[in-house]
Amino acid sequence: MRVYVALTFDDGYLSHYHIAKILHDEGIAGTFFIITHLQYFENKPLLTLRPEIIQVISDMGHEIGSHTCFHPNLTKLSCQHIEYELKASKSFLEGFIGKKVHGFAYPGGFYDRNVLFYVTKYYRYARLAGKRFEAKTWNAQLKSRYLIEGIGYKELLKLPIKYIIYRYIRPAIVFHDEPPYIIKAVIRYLRFYGAKFTTLGELFGET
Repeated sequence: MRVYVALTFDDGYLSHYHIAKILHDEGIAGTFFIITHLQYFENKPLLTLRPEIIQVISDMGHEIGSHTCFHPNLTKLSCQHIEYELKASKSFLEGFIGKKVHGFAYPGGFYDRNVLFYVTKYYRYARLAGKRFEAKTWNAQLKSRYLIEGIGYKELLKLPIKYIIYRYIRPAIVFHDEPPYIIKAVIRYLRFYGAKFTTLGELFGET
């Protein structure tokens, strides 16, 4: 079975540090998309309360990506504000981890042609996700590396069917603040099907 999987984690919750350690112990490198200019999101603490941990997660071998400064709907912003959200968050993260940040995740999955223009200016790839976005091919038929399909872990029940249809799939699994037992269960499930784990950047040849 040709299934290459990227485990991605949105928002940069402080709890992601423990998830990063679990992945490291499992020999898996994940991709963490971090909100950079908030300390709490949806009443939950973010890694920006302990920004030095971002460096630790990177040093474990995980990929660090941007999820903007303040998690806005980018399609509602002016061009100047869009550019600030993309540029400032990238600079913040690169200043901590000491390496280039290539990946981006659209907050809420919102994007349009204007947003895409600025994302391509600062990043090498971007991942979709959200209630308004329906993943179809699981990246077997990718139109653009700036429109990578992200799916929730519950969608993995469709994995055998998707593989029969496409024979080669590259699911990008999107997590937020799920408990560790969910992450471990997903890893076991994917390993049962012989999936190979990689970062999102590596999966699309951009790091």
